[in-house]
Amino acid sequence: MHPSSLAAPLAIGSIYDDRAIEPLARVAEAVHAEGAKLAIQLLHTGVRSALAFKQDTRFDPDAEWYSRAPSQIPLGETPGSTTPKAMDDAEIEEIITAFGTAAERAAAAGLDGVEFHLSHGYLPWQFLSPLYNHRDDAWGGDTERRLAFPVRCLDEIRQAVGQDRFVGYRINSTSFWPGDLETPDIVEVVAQPVPGWESGRTAGWDEVAEGTVAPQGRVVVVDDQSDAIAPLTAVLLAQRGADVALVTRWPMIGMETILDVCLEWIYPQLYAAGVAMVPDHFITAIDGDRVTLSLVHDHSGRTTRELGADWVVMATARRSQDALRAPLQARGISFEVIGDAVAPRGTYEAVYEGHRQGRKP
Repeated sequence: MHPSSLAAPLAIGSIYDDRAIEPLARVAEAVHAEGAKLAIQLLHTGVRSALAFKQDTRFDPDAEWYSRAPSQIPLGETPGSTTPKAMDDAEIEEIITAFGTAAERAAAAGLDGVEFHLSHGYLPWQFLSPLYNHRDDAWGGDTERRLAFPVRCLDEIRQAVGQDRFVGYRINSTSFWPGDLETPDIVEVVAQPVPGWESGRTAGWDEVAEGTVAPQGRVVVVDDQSDAIAPLTAVLLAQRGADVALVTRWPMIGMETILDVCLEWIYPQLYAAGVAMVPDHFITAIDGDRVTLSLVHDHSGRTTRELGADWVVMATARRSQDALRAPLQARGISFEVIGDAVAPRGTYEAVYEGHRQGRKP
């Protein structure tokens, strides 16, 4: 229902421009001829938007090389997954309007109704979810504000199709992912990776690398990205005399480095430094000098273990630094935001976006 939502263009149709009306009308006519009714599901993928084909410039040289979401929280299911751009108010309103215009096209094609996709971790669910929505404005915070986006979308859809067509929505009971919505939360809708995270004993891996902090004693390094960063941070701390445990929710340390030369380089260092490796676990609580780990594969949360921790060092997803945006906007200065300031990605995307801006008249 919007170009930023493109997922699988050869398998999933698009309804974000009027070219969709005529082919949809032919489908509706064929369905109605057999005595059945027809609806279409309106979907925005949010952080789950596929980027690979949009990065082929034969598709659209002006395509966004990032996904959009309520907050800069990467997908939980994929190690090292890309971090989305946090949507601003104008982008949120644009998507709400787009749900309405998509519904208008469905009505113009003669469809009998539409279904709003409010499940399976896509954008409306991301706004509803405390796992993916970390905003503290009109679009996030308590349950009522997290509901604002899906409710506005449904209002826009209903207004677009009128009272003669049906409007439904699809929502699932739970995502089976720790920290996400559970069945009681969903019941409340048709509240919330963790007490202790704000204590002074936590630090980011970048603070360790830059020398801002120097954790000693028992150190737990949390590896959320499964790349080279957390293992090398753990090695550095162990070499400085710390007793280090490296915890990851993924099946193995450094999983994202399997296909390059880093894996065979990382593991000898981990073993030589005496780093304890704990896969398949994530931290659920920090209490004093102890952390509680839960087994990823026990959804009941009852399989736990404790580790002593004088420090917790986190290697988690990055966030954009875009503090210049607001003052530039306030002064009416023309500017474009590119690279990591939009959404944390790699050098490839930053160079391409800089090149694209440089070529504009």
